Amino acid sequence: MFDEAPPDDWWSKWVLGTAVSLLLATHGLWCIATERAWLPGRRVGRAMSLHDADAIAFGVAVLAGAALLHVHYFWSHVERLAPYVDLGKLVSVLVLVAAMCVLIFRIVFLG
Repeated sequence: MFDEAPPDDWWSKWVLGTAVSLLLATHGLWCIATERAWLPGRRVGRAMSLHDADAIAFGVAVLAGAALLHVHYFWSHVERLAPYVDLGKLVSVLVLVAAMCVLIFRIVFLG
């Protein structure tokens, strides 16, 4: 999905690359600032609450996901940013994977 160029239209650039990315980034920053986050459960009304370092790791993962969307859908359409798209995607994915590994390790092994 992210190895191909996104569609060249205003929807992907401004809605996915800007608005959705901004919403995700805001949520990630909120999780980091408040050190609280919730993961939806399988049933309605059941959620897993995260606190302290777990919430920070989740917030960093959400920020990395927002950066990945922004780089893919916005930077690809800006001529002066286009040469940095692959590097931006690589850094975003590495941060996302590292944050998720920290979160999973903390949940599974540290309870």
